[in-house]
Amino acid sequence: MKKMFVLIAAVILCAVGLFGLAGCKDDEEELPPGVKEFVFEAEYVDLDGKASITASGSIQDVMLVFGDGTQADKNRGWSNGYYIHSTSANNFRLDFVITSDAAAEATIILRLGSLFGTVAFNASNYSVRFNETAVNFGTISLAGSTEEAMQFTDYRIPVTVQLLEGENTISLITLNNTFQAGNVGGPSVDCIKVRTTAALTWDIIDNPSFR
Repeated sequence: MKKMFVLIAAVILCAVGLFGLAGCKDDEEELPPGVKEFVFEAEYVDLDGKASITASGSIQDVMLVFGDGTQADKNRGWSNGYYIHSTSANNFRLDFVITSDAAAEATIILRLGSLFGTVAFNASNYSVRFNETAVNFGTISLAGSTEEAMQFTDYRIPVTVQLLEGENTISLITLNNTFQAGNVGGPSVDCIKVRTTAALTWDIIDNPSFR
């Protein structure tokens, strides 16, 4: 059975938790007073039973994780040295299950990349859901990259969500499209970021160690 870990977000400014949960910004943007940014790495969500179709065949479960977690990988812009390589299947879904210590407003930022050249994800071919309610995220335009040199784009969803005290789920779902040479193509996913005044925690599955 895969071992699960509980990560508790540090309240101390700029304290970074194990496995990529952070309590502050890592760039120059100044956040409003009391707001912290929490980073949730895609490689630590539940991948059991998930499969993606790529140009070279199907990959599934923990093999969806790409990268070695090295400093060289982090220097490429992969936030924890790993990312989810492919989400290319109709209704492929990543669920980030997060616990909040209080009800609070939150901003969600997606960090995504493309293996299929320049693409635009919108409500017709991609879905972002918060507690199973569709979020109007607009259009996410991504430039193409290769898996070894994947370039990620941070996309801030223009509407806020209301966290519940307790468990909340942010879901990224690939819908039917033809981005991958006529077949379904979903984005590569590095992480999501959540900005809020609440303290956030989550349980992770250390998928990279099970490959």
